[in-house]
Amino acid sequence: AGAVARVVTVQHCHRLTLFATAAAVHAHNMSETVLHLCCSTRPLLWGENHRLVLAPFGVVYGSLAKHMKAARISPKLCCNCWDQPICCAASHSTMSSLGGTATDQMEACYSFLPPCAYLLFHVPFDVPADAKPGSIMEQVVELPPPYAESLAQRSKQLSDFSAQLDELQCSHGVKEEVSTALQIRFREWLIRTGN
Repeated sequence: AGAVARVVTVQHCHRLTLFATAAAVHAHNMSETVLHLCCSTRPLLWGENHRLVLAPFGVVYGSLAKHMKAARISPKLCCNCWDQPICCAASHSTMSSLGGTATDQMEACYSFLPPCAYLLFHVPFDVPADAKPGSIMEQVVELPPPYAESLAQRSKQLSDFSAQLDELQCSHGVKEEVSTALQIRFREWLIRTGN
């Protein structure tokens, strides 16, 4: 874990989900891949990329700020170029020769993860000893407003749902049954979605 002070290069990967903070990111010949990035320079995408999805970096762990500072990577949104890739893909020359527009070329190279599908990834290896179970560490990397708003909305929905569960007028046994059923459904969802 940690931030990379130089270049992260990923190539010839299929069904990869990568979380990276780096000075630079190069991706080559990727398919069905999601790159969650915080990078100081524009990501370089080249080769044949299929269903490549870009998203803002969303890992949370206690030493992240220290690691990013050591690698000289800013967590500020204005310094994060995750959403400004340079596409040097073979499909670009094909699109140009067929009269495709710049937007068509961009869409052929990558897409952005919709904010409604964005989730944080918590790494539990350095959780403070005094942390409450279920507590969330502070987000280090600044998010674009649509992603931050989506996370805030989900957090509120979770808090509201938790409050509704606490207000249930039933025995402790029934509350435990509801909790167990929710855990089973959550595990099923994790398996079904590949998370």
